Amino acid sequence: MIFKYNSLVLAAGLAAGMIGSTSAASADTFGPMDTSGFVEIFGSHSDAIEDNSSGANDNYTGGGGGGSVNFWLSDSFTVQIDGNLNFFRNDPDNDTEHAIEMVVHSGWRDPERGYIGAFGGLISYGYAGADSDDSNQWVAGGEAAVYLDMITVFAQAGFMDTFNRAEGESFEDTYFVQGGVRYFATSNLKLEASGGFLNGDEYGDTPVDMPFWRAEAEYKPEDTRVSWFAAYEGYSEDEDGYEHTNHTVMGGLRIHFGQDTLMSFDRSGASQGFLNSRMLQMADDQ
Repeated sequence: MIFKYNSLVLAAGLAAGMIGSTSAASADTFGPMDTSGFVEIFGSHSDAIEDNSSGANDNYTGGGGGGSVNFWLSDSFTVQIDGNLNFFRNDPDNDTEHAIEMVVHSGWRDPERGYIGAFGGLISYGYAGADSDDSNQWVAGGEAAVYLDMITVFAQAGFMDTFNRAEGESFEDTYFVQGGVRYFATSNLKLEASGGFLNGDEYGDTPVDMPFWRAEAEYKPEDTRVSWFAAYEGYSEDEDGYEHTNHTVMGGLRIHFGQDTLMSFDRSGASQGFLNSRMLQMADDQ
């Protein structure tokens, strides 16, 4: 409950920061800013399809929100704070589920060249209203990005483990890597493709391999703070005696502050990504 409360406090702080920044001037450059970031809301629908005869076909309808704030502590050092909350319903079982993440990124950054740093945070997921405790995990790792004209190449590697397992359901001793490319057709039209791989133990001692992938398009009209995005993401979970593939489509909006264009957000704002907890909860539910 403390973790959920902290997530709500963070979300309120992000919203307050956005409102307080609406009158501040934003420079359409790739230079340091005191504060920049975004808040977002979205809806989603997922279908999990069994790849053998051992599992069930499930679908999930849900939504959520959250945001990120990026601070420049000096001309070459940044800190980014993320907070996200997801709710979704497993339609066949009529279970309401949630996934929460709070992550901090920090490192060296040059808006004309790239970024290299580290991240750490907490993840919590489980069933709303259930008697059992949530699965709570810590995560840490390293990340980097290279800025190449209208293209950004990024990569991330990390490790996560549990400090509170709900009925044996969580990822333990788990490593993951992911990377991708962002292409800016214009300074306010972003196309992104990414993918990765997760390897660890699930349900206490069951080995699991899980490739995952994502594609997103985001557009922000000129002279507005609001952008619209649509995304497709998925994963394929392979564990002993059971395989399934999950496909998710989602769409929503983001309200930005502190920079004028999507490209300047990428180079100078809150643009470090993370392995999403929504995927972990869906995989645990299967």
